Amino acid sequence: MADNKFTDTYKELTSYLPKLTDGISLCCDSLRNGDINKGTTLLSGILDGIGWVLDAAVLTEPLNNIHIDIQGMNDTLSGLLNAIQTGDYILTADMLEYEIAPILTSFMDNAKNKPGDRYDG
Repeated sequence: MADNKFTDTYKELTSYLPKLTDGISLCCDSLRNGDINKGTTLLSGILDGIGWVLDAAVLTEPLNNIHIDIQGMNDTLSGLLNAIQTGDYILTADMLEYEIAPILTSFMDNAKNKPGDRYDG
């Protein structure tokens, strides 16, 4: 039963990551183009999504042996929070695109390239 929970979480994680990175791109475009309302609305969902991804990555790491840099992500999220609080939406977009998205993409690529995916069911 517990293996099923890990398996399901891993499958959801690998399915969700491309959607999250697409959302980050859309958010960045919105913020850079001055559509702050749309950008901040997307940003709220992105931050929730990042939280879930980190939880899911930690939960499934013992089974999939794929590491995500939690400390690096936390450091970056701290900087992102500062950019949001000061209303610097260009910096917010830059941090999302150039710091957070690469961490998520690297994790996603490692998950895709994992030989002999144990979670095929």
